[in-house]
Formats: sequence, C-alpha cells, structure tokens
Amino acid sequence: MGRLAAEVIRVTLRLTHKVVPKFMKYFKFMNLHLFIPYGIFNPVYTLSTALILKHIKPHGRVLDLGCGSGVIAIYVAKNFRVREVIAYDVNRKAIATSKINARLNNVEDNIVFISRKEELLRITQLDYVVTNPPYLQLEPRDELDVNWCGGADLRLMKELLKIGCKLLKYGGKLIVTASSAANIEYVLSYLRSLGLNPRIAALARTPLDIIYLVYAVKAIKV
Repeated sequence: MGRLAAEVIRVTLRLTHKVVPKFMKYFKFMNLHLFIPYGIFNPVYTLSTALILKHIKPHGRVLDLGCGSGVIAIYVAKNFRVREVIAYDVNRKAIATSKINARLNNVEDNIVFISRKEELLRITQLDYVVTNPPYLQLEPRDELDVNWCGGADLRLMKELLKIGCKLLKYGGKLIVTASSAANIEYVLSYLRSLGLNPRIAALARTPLDIIYLVYAVKAIKV
C-alpha cells in the first residue's frame, strides 16, 4: 500500500505542479504572499509545510534547509525574534524565487540566502534546522520529481538530514517531515544513527498517507 500510495501522490503532485503554474503564480499562504513559478514546490497544495509552520518555535540561529519557495525562512523571519535566518537550496531558481518572496513579505534584509553547498558547510553551531525534504520513497524521474521523491533508499532525504545534523550545535533541534507512504521507522532509525533523539511531535492525515512532523535533538557526537 505504501508504494501504491506514493505513486498516486507523485502523480497528483506532478499534475498539480504542471497545470497550476499555467493559470496562477501568486498565492496567499499562512498570511504570506508567495510567487511560485513552474518547477518550484508549491506549499499550498500539500499539508507538510503547514504542519511545520503551525508547530515550530524557532530560536537563535535558524536554517531552512532545501528552502524551495523560501516559505519557512520567510515565516520565521516575519513571526519570530531569532538571531539569524538562513535559506539554502542548491537549486538557483529556488533561491531566486525565495528572494522574490522575501521581498514580497518585506523580510529580504532579514534572511541570508545560500546556494553553494561548500558555503553552507562552513556554517556551524545552528540552534534550529527545518527541512521539508523529498520524502516519497521513489526514484525521481526528472527535476520536478526531485521536489518530492527522495529515492528508493531515501538518499536525497538522508543527505539533507545528515547535513542538518552536522550544522547543528549539541542540544540543537532538527525539524523534518516524513510520510507513512515511506517507512517512518526507517527515518527515525536513521536520525538516531546521526546522534539525534527523534520523536513524532505532530501529524496530519491526507486521503493517501499520514504526514509526520519529527523533532530530533542533537544529543551525541557520531
């Protein structure tokens, strides 16, 4: 059922992200104004981003890891008093979109945007890392699929989790979403292997799966 659900979710997301940009590019989401061009993950049509924004309580230095449209970084910069907000994505179109959205929401001067991995890896001692990764356990067929397909072994998701853990200070918190269409116990086990103590903090149900919000505290050095 997990594989079937994942394939149906993939088809639904592909259809939505191919059709909607032809008619709409500007959206209102969680009191934010967003510009979403073709190829960029649209948080409006999924539950994962909303689940994150409803439950996070960031502090200190915060990283939106794989920022996409920039919505998480922008929400944090607009609604919380934190020391620093960083938005990272290897996709330069995503970074460009994030900058546009930050400007639309008047927080462009409150976010540091990074698109080079080597620059990201120079960052240390983060308090809070948030990521809404590609959590479907399917191989991506193209660049659009990379938004939600993390590979049959979830390698794309695991890469983000590994980076997030590396950049956290001890006692720092990593926030990640996962789907019942993949193996949630596998995700929790992988987080433990990184020296994190994970727990499911919240969930949201769709007709096809359950979206889990996982909090993971960096506890030990691996």
